[in-house]
Amino acid sequence: MLVQLLSMANRKPDPNLANVPTDPRNQQAVGILFLAILPLGFSMLDEPSATNLLTCGGLFLFFGGGLYAISQGLKAAEAYDAAPVTRRPKYPFKIIGCALLALGAALTVTLRGGDAVQILLLTLITGALALASFGLDPLRDKGLDTVQDRQRHTADLKSHAAMGRVSEIKKRVAPLGCADIMPPLLRFEDAVEKMCQAVQDDPERARSLQKHLGVYLDGAVEASQRFAALYRGTGDVQAHARFVKLLHDLATAYEKKVHDYLAQGRSKFDVQIDVLSESLARDTARTP
Repeated sequence: MLVQLLSMANRKPDPNLANVPTDPRNQQAVGILFLAILPLGFSMLDEPSATNLLTCGGLFLFFGGGLYAISQGLKAAEAYDAAPVTRRPKYPFKIIGCALLALGAALTVTLRGGDAVQILLLTLITGALALASFGLDPLRDKGLDTVQDRQRHTADLKSHAAMGRVSEIKKRVAPLGCADIMPPLLRFEDAVEKMCQAVQDDPERARSLQKHLGVYLDGAVEASQRFAALYRGTGDVQAHARFVKLLHDLATAYEKKVHDYLAQGRSKFDVQIDVLSESLARDTARTP
């Protein structure tokens, strides 16, 4: 469990949590508990034997890892509470953190020579008090009760991320001052925006645009980064021409994909109308 926590801690922070206001009382409480485990660090310095370093280091990892997990869980819970529609946090950080604190307490009693009953009681008490203090993680999605709700939420997230990638491309190339880059870039941006709108209007088929809303845009962002670095340093005319052509190709491809997506939606609409009309006609014919 500790290894899993450390691997999760090395991942990039969730962008959805970046601008969420946190309750200072929660973070202050975790900060005070962090101060409470600092003597473990000093005890390692006072007696730098291998046994003492291993013992205190293990306790520090359990308690410190537990408090870090609880801190992340509090942030995720506040983001969950602030959002009207959202999925539950990916990891139950508060539960993991409370479990690590309980295991740290159990290890402490074990090292002090406690018996099995004392170890079990202190483990249960520590875990229960931690959960009572910080609460459980949100364990259910909010505002996503139906399949349509989940599809719409997923489409909104993908659309927001797609427009963010286009904004990143503009941010990379705008400082270069190339007037002939902006028209195809704005055309591409308009095509992506129309695609996002189409997905939000009809999210049921959004998976068919997964590459266009993700993979291809990621590639375009990377290409813009490389082009900006190259052109800023060398003024490479050939690279400039190829990048402009790429933007034209992207805009054309996205416009065609949006047109096809809307056309398929029209086909579904026609089929649904035909089925409904036929059902109504049959019911009307049966009515005496």
